[in-house]
Amino acid sequence: MVSLVLPYGDLALLFPGQGSQYVNMARDIALHLDAARAPIDEAADELPDGVRRLSDVFLPPPVFSDEERLEQEALLRQTQWAQPCLGLTSLAYLRIVNALNLNPVAGVGHSFGELTALAASGALSAPDLLRLARKRGELMAQAAETPGAMTAVKTDAATLMPLLKGLEDVGVANLNSPNQTVLSGTVAGVESIEKRLTSEGIECQRLAVATAFHSPIVAPAVSGFRESLEDFTFASSQWPTYCGSTASPYPDDAQEVRALLASGIAEPVRFVDTIEALYTQGVRVFVEVGAGCILSGLVAEILGDRPHQVIPLDAKRRDSWVALCDGLGQLYVAGIDARFCALWDAYATPPAAPEPSDRPTLPLSGSNYGKPYPPPGGARDLPAPNEEPAATHVAAPTPAGPPAHSVHPEPSPIGETMPSQPSHSNEPWLLAFQEAQRATAEAHTAYQSAMRDSHVAYLQTMESSLHTLAHLAGGEPMTRPAPTASVPTASVPAPPPVPLPGPAPVIAHPPSPTPMVIPTSTPAGPGPAVQRLSDMVKTPAPTTASLPPKASHGSQGLGDTLLAIVADKTGYPSDLLHLEMKLESDLGVDSIKRVEILSALREAIPSLPEVNPGDLAKLSTLGQIVEHLSGHEPSQPRKGSPRESSHPSKEPPPMR
Repeated sequence: MVSLVLPYGDLALLFPGQGSQYVNMARDIALHLDAARAPIDEAADELPDGVRRLSDVFLPPPVFSDEERLEQEALLRQTQWAQPCLGLTSLAYLRIVNALNLNPVAGVGHSFGELTALAASGALSAPDLLRLARKRGELMAQAAETPGAMTAVKTDAATLMPLLKGLEDVGVANLNSPNQTVLSGTVAGVESIEKRLTSEGIECQRLAVATAFHSPIVAPAVSGFRESLEDFTFASSQWPTYCGSTASPYPDDAQEVRALLASGIAEPVRFVDTIEALYTQGVRVFVEVGAGCILSGLVAEILGDRPHQVIPLDAKRRDSWVALCDGLGQLYVAGIDARFCALWDAYATPPAAPEPSDRPTLPLSGSNYGKPYPPPGGARDLPAPNEEPAATHVAAPTPAGPPAHSVHPEPSPIGETMPSQPSHSNEPWLLAFQEAQRATAEAHTAYQSAMRDSHVAYLQTMESSLHTLAHLAGGEPMTRPAPTASVPTASVPAPPPVPLPGPAPVIAHPPSPTPMVIPTSTPAGPGPAVQRLSDMVKTPAPTTASLPPKASHGSQGLGDTLLAIVADKTGYPSDLLHLEMKLESDLGVDSIKRVEILSALREAIPSLPEVNPGDLAKLSTLGQIVEHLSGHEPSQPRKGSPRESSHPSKEPPPMR
């Protein structure tokens, strides 16, 4: 382990290549940070594959069987999907790094990671990175049709090279660290070298890849990728990006960049030499930006005990949010000047709303624009008040008898603010406008008076009609009600002619309605029988208030009174009720309604004896209540026998 008290130099970014991918990478940081989720959302419509989106490949929906999980991993392992998904994941972590203001001095990628490093430095845009990654993966997948294999050997290149003599179809693909060298070639050649290494006691492990990458087997993909690079623009980089095949920074010339990117598909990756070059330039802090932490382990093996700090921001078997916080904590402990408060930018408190001003506000419109109030000259520049008397104020004459109400229409607000004879201007158009406004106000006043008179006439007609109907229903001769004092209408003078095109609108008073006359007697002489209105009006059911103050105390009178009260309290028609009906099952009477019925019965028949409320609660039918109040033992209705009542043909009403 390296002590954290050692002084550190510059900082460089590491971008992983194919082999670091895993299902659900960057999922947790995308859930916590808007900055990490933004590139994933922006790339939602990139690289369409039917209805499948790029994020659906490395952030698939949950499944519940091992077979389905293996299918998701196999899809992500395909070259055409692995490379763009790795690039998009690194872009999500790069947004966080940029928000922290880490200020790197260089960037380096492993194999495919060089494209991501170029995009991080500004040489490529994010959409171009994803399209190039997809094209590179497709071309390498086509090259994978030729059988090939790769194996990782736990030794350095110096120890391994003598063992490769005589094997022409196997070569070095990756010089990853002093403890790891990857060989690539034909299947037969890789199997042969693995047997030789095992016999020498050197451990090796076959890699799960589609073919022999970084070997002559995938050389056919070089030319196709070189042609595809011509369709993309390469800008100037913000910092040097190191090339894995040369262990030196990419040149500024775009054509040379394209040539190195294309040839790197078949050339070995000199990762050890690249890290050594960065260390020589003063880089002491390496931050891995993307999925997993494979490159961090390789850098630690390369630099050994020399002062340095390697900080991965992710780990394959850990929650990506926890791994990110762990990496940020290492940055802080190492003394890296970073803007850690950027992690809480999405949770910042919104600025407080400005306090309302005590000064009044006035909407600005065409009528008051450029007309400040008060005017610059003060009160002397204000228009003179209207000295003419209000023409609409007319006092009604007082008739003999009861005093009548006088009408005082409200003066027009326009007439108050705009005098008819302004002292500051005599322009004809202004005078015409003022006259038009005054005529409009007077016409509106006349309209309101007409509506009021119409309503008064309507009320008088309804009063007369209802009085006549009440007398006819009671069978008494009709007496015409005394006429109600009408409200005199204020006389409104006709507006003077206005010098405007078209006649001024005139609103006429509607004629007074003619009272309805109903004959009170049947005309003499033969003729068809006329049915009286009182015969057509059905007498309402008696209520408690209409019952006699003292009804008969006998069973018959008590039963009729009880039925009338039940009809009033429950709303059932009285002709459907009988004493054999049960309070709860037939009438739906609860305990509260039962108390109301018995209270009304006692008010109607004050001579009823005092009874125990508990005894009444045991009675179920109206007849039992009558018998109990009459001093008899209540009888139980016989099962199966017809109910005896005053209306045997009527069925009990349905439950409500």
